[in-house]
Amino acid sequence: HLESSYESYKDFIDQDYLRKRNYLKKIQEHKERIEKGKDLYLIAENQGKIIGFCSAAPLKFHSNQKFSAAQKLKRHEKGEIDNLYVRSNYHKMGIGRKLFDTAKLWLKENQLIPFLVWVYKDNFKARTFYEHLGGKLV
Repeated sequence: HLESSYESYKDFIDQDYLRKRNYLKKIQEHKERIEKGKDLYLIAENQGKIIGFCSAAPLKFHSNQKFSAAQKLKRHEKGEIDNLYVRSNYHKMGIGRKLFDTAKLWLKENQLIPFLVWVYKDNFKARTFYEHLGGKLV
């Protein structure tokens, strides 16, 4: 997660900020989510090396998101894809699309449609990817 975010966000998020994030804390957060068993976790690997991952879950508003109570009431989505990362040297191989399609199917099977995909507003590469898959900016 963290290594992919360095690659993905290098053009619009300060690298010092990204490097200060704590691996152990992020591992613990993911471990707790996996143990609860309510979220979907997908791993893409090549020859035993993790090259991408995706997580999906019931919709939740995250602490780093600034939404007013009125804005939250306007949202009607039930699910979210909150992480989808593929190592840059594996882009354009269909891995991201496969992760997305599998997560979308899981969201549908769990009655979590419609859903949101959380993307930084300045992450034009990711926004283009999702728009190509039918996503709309909200």
